[in-house]
Amino acid sequence: MKTICVSLVSLAIFPFVACSSGESDSEARPDKQATRAASQPATAPKVTAPAPEPASAPAPSPVAEPIDPVPAAPTAPGDTAAAGIVLVERDGVSLASLVIARGVELRKPVEPGTSFSLAAGNKLYAVMDVKNPSKETSELSVAWLPEGSDKERGAVTLSVGAQPKWKTWAYHSGFRKPGRWRAIVRDTDGEELGRATFDVTP
Repeated sequence: MKTICVSLVSLAIFPFVACSSGESDSEARPDKQATRAASQPATAPKVTAPAPEPASAPAPSPVAEPIDPVPAAPTAPGDTAAAGIVLVERDGVSLASLVIARGVELRKPVEPGTSFSLAAGNKLYAVMDVKNPSKETSELSVAWLPEGSDKERGAVTLSVGAQPKWKTWAYHSGFRKPGRWRAIVRDTDGEELGRATFDVTP
């Protein structure tokens, strides 16, 4: 009789970071940490009988190896050649990530991307992970700029709590026509922290 052992693999416990909303109801969790653990069975190896070899084996066909995607070259602020994300490296408050998405659920971006169809809705979110090494309260702003215009739309100011990491987001629902847009994030001095360039399609 053969015995198959199934082991349980425990996932690591991760703390959630504090977050705030781009709307007026920002919420921070400075002193509480939520934890989550899960387990799942490992897949047991399958034993199969070896297949008989043919009298004359055919020539092996080429195998496609997976290739790691090559990251896009960073673009300087003002470059509209391609949709993508540009983050500014600096001391003090800065962005660890910036994502454009259809929504936010459980403080995570929903349907992130660089191209969004108006047929699916005209409301988009800019979701940010903020680095705050000084652990001092601060603010940042998000504005939306259509290509070919110097008039920013839907500017909003967001609070950054006294925590080393902070998650926040803002949304804009003024997309009416197809085109290329940018979400621009700045600090309290108006210095750019990052931008996300994306396309709005019919």
